[in-house]
Amino acid sequence: MPQICIKPSLYRFFYALSVLASYVAMHPMAQAQTPETRTHLYDPASHPRDHTIDVQHVRAELGFRPEAGQVYGQVWQTFRSLRPSLDTLWIDGEGIQISAALLDGQAVPYTQQPGGISLQFPKPITWDKPYTLQLDYACTPSDAGNAKNNIHFIGWNDPLQLKRKQIWAHDIQGWMPVYTGANDKFTTDLTVRFRKPYFVRCNGTPGRVVAHADGTRSFRYRMTKPMSSYLIMLAIGEYDGVVRKARNGKPHYLYYYPEYANRVEPTYRYSTQMMDWLEQELNVPYPWDSYGQIPIIDYMYGAMETTTCTVYGDFYQVDSIAYNDRSYVQTNCHELVHQWFGDYVTHLTFGDIWLTESFATYYAKKFIQQLQGPEAYELERIQELRSTLAAAEKDAQPVGSSLGNPARWYPKGSLVLDMLRDVVGDEPFRRSITRYLQAHPYGMVTSHDLYRAFEAELGWNLDWFFDQWVHRGGEPHYQINYTTAAHETEINIKQIQPVTELSGLFKMPIWLQVHYTNGTYDSLQLWVEKAEHTVRIPKKDKQELSFVLFDPGARVIKKLSFDRTPTELMAQALHAPLLRDRYDALRALDTVALAEKRPALIAAYRQATHWLPKAEVVRQLARDTEPDAQALLASALQAPHIQLRTYAALYLDSLQPELRPLYEHLLTDSSYFARAKALETLCKNYPEDADAYLATTQNMQGWRGRNIRIKWLKIRIGLRPETAQPYLDELKAYCTSSYEFETRINALDALRQLNQLPDDVIPLLYQACLHWNARLAGAAGAVLKHFYAQADTAAQLQAYESGQNWTPEQDAMLKPHRPEGQAEKK
Repeated sequence: MPQICIKPSLYRFFYALSVLASYVAMHPMAQAQTPETRTHLYDPASHPRDHTIDVQHVRAELGFRPEAGQVYGQVWQTFRSLRPSLDTLWIDGEGIQISAALLDGQAVPYTQQPGGISLQFPKPITWDKPYTLQLDYACTPSDAGNAKNNIHFIGWNDPLQLKRKQIWAHDIQGWMPVYTGANDKFTTDLTVRFRKPYFVRCNGTPGRVVAHADGTRSFRYRMTKPMSSYLIMLAIGEYDGVVRKARNGKPHYLYYYPEYANRVEPTYRYSTQMMDWLEQELNVPYPWDSYGQIPIIDYMYGAMETTTCTVYGDFYQVDSIAYNDRSYVQTNCHELVHQWFGDYVTHLTFGDIWLTESFATYYAKKFIQQLQGPEAYELERIQELRSTLAAAEKDAQPVGSSLGNPARWYPKGSLVLDMLRDVVGDEPFRRSITRYLQAHPYGMVTSHDLYRAFEAELGWNLDWFFDQWVHRGGEPHYQINYTTAAHETEINIKQIQPVTELSGLFKMPIWLQVHYTNGTYDSLQLWVEKAEHTVRIPKKDKQELSFVLFDPGARVIKKLSFDRTPTELMAQALHAPLLRDRYDALRALDTVALAEKRPALIAAYRQATHWLPKAEVVRQLARDTEPDAQALLASALQAPHIQLRTYAALYLDSLQPELRPLYEHLLTDSSYFARAKALETLCKNYPEDADAYLATTQNMQGWRGRNIRIKWLKIRIGLRPETAQPYLDELKAYCTSSYEFETRINALDALRQLNQLPDDVIPLLYQACLHWNARLAGAAGAVLKHFYAQADTAAQLQAYESGQNWTPEQDAMLKPHRPEGQAEKK
């Protein structure tokens, strides 16, 4: 994302009050007027960056020297001044060397400075006239060695010539001299020249490819609608592609590695259907001329919504088996949603990034609901709430803030949109979102623009909702208890979360349900907004109470303290109408004695149609040796649900003999994860037969970093160390930069599990710790920390470090993984 500048004088907290915001009575759930307090919290990125020109169009002709990690070319940017008179212009371009600068064909004096170029116009430029600035330049961004330069040269200098050769970028910072603030958009016309057989992809619709006599080709791509600079992409590599079309006729360019033709269908499954569904759901046509998707190696994220052509990590290029483990479908939809939310309408500042990420997460979840049904949607919501509450243990920052962090922008923001839809209703929500998109075509937006769309479309004052769920942080913590008598059930509700500057009391409509042993229930909706509420629900015909639900379906983000007896939890696990409440009851039974809950768990397993509650039962019964439990576990190991088989393999780490044949069958399961886990568990429990299990799996590579092969090597090395050298050599090779980052992560972790640190792996470990890919660096750091915790390997590491000269930046990266108090090498 673009860097945001803010004046130092604004680095402070400020609070302002606006009162008497009421929820208009025309809505069915409206209440009496309730004063609300909006707290404006400090956010260092809540203001757009100052800029002096409006860039309207960028044309570039680019070339590359990949072995040197160099970019060179010419860039022409057409712009208008935003000042009545402008004699100096700053152009972003850290590390970029300018060889010529011309304004409308005339040379312009310039100075190179840290971070960019300063141009001094001999005659001030003025309003109301377009200018064209030409910059001839070259840069070697890989010299900086970190991800902030956004362009990466992969594999060109691999000494073993094993690694896939690519150049890829998302964002132009560090390799093209153009203003990079988020508060400007422009069209593009990019021509890239590169040698055969490599293919080039940029934003926009592909144009004619021109072949040159020197064996190079020029690829041209043009954008007819404006976009933000951070959404510019580049991918150069060996690719093939197919073209499909959605109902709107827009072409989908779907790229893949030439040797992976069998992965095209499972990788891109439902791609055009997603666009069809989104156009119908949003009632706004796809806003660009075409769409593409292209895999890239060593990508540190899942994917990036670069306009008209998403780049994504090639680990998502799945075959028919890996599709069952973790498909690209939801990430695919997430990035497609961004073509509307993020690309078509773009957050003005980093403080409003939730408008990009929350919507993409939300609509991808809704597509999964459309595709797989309501239970799959509930599974997503369960995972989102877990992430939200885990983040709440660290701080209470808002969703609508640059301080919120990804746990707020993605899962919590998605849940906030669920709640907003619940509050206003399905069709009012759809109409308001359509209005929001239509009001800001190819523009920049803030949270207030979303609020205004709902207010303008519906006439409802939702200030209270945006205040507590977007502008402020934290979550409500409800404490529930109840008593029951012959004629009624009395339920007491308290909000017990701390009231701070970040978080206050919450106001939300919440359903209460009292369920009876005859299968009926009474319900009531209450606006919970005070510190304490007491509500009485009359009983029908003096029925016997079975269990009570507070917020059935868990529609409100919250912590919940609700003490219930094991009998009530077991009744809820079996009889609650919604999957979510049945699953939550099963989770709450975790601390109940096995003998007491076993019959209910087995009944819940047999009753469940979705794999999630079944997997929870398997988790709790995994070490139960009773015949009924063993029969259930056997059922799970051969279940038709791949996810259930995989979780059963994960939980059943210690095998009873009766389950062994079923576990052996998992060695050829339609899940790479299940195969790897089965191999490990069988060899652990039956080492005398490990050779047979290794023989069955010796030619399997697996997926996500050769997960099966590296597991195989680890087991074989540990089984017979005296003959392990060839296998250890193979494992060490996977630690080198000749392999993609997930293979390196798995290989280093295998050495950690073996507790072996060969001398020739130590430099590879440090290279990984200092890598620009944060996922590789973090995983390698954990391995480094492990070996530093042991005396013999700590001495090896200290001896190696004594001969190094780390930069201050490298020292800072290594410091968290060293023992406390270890001196840094200067």
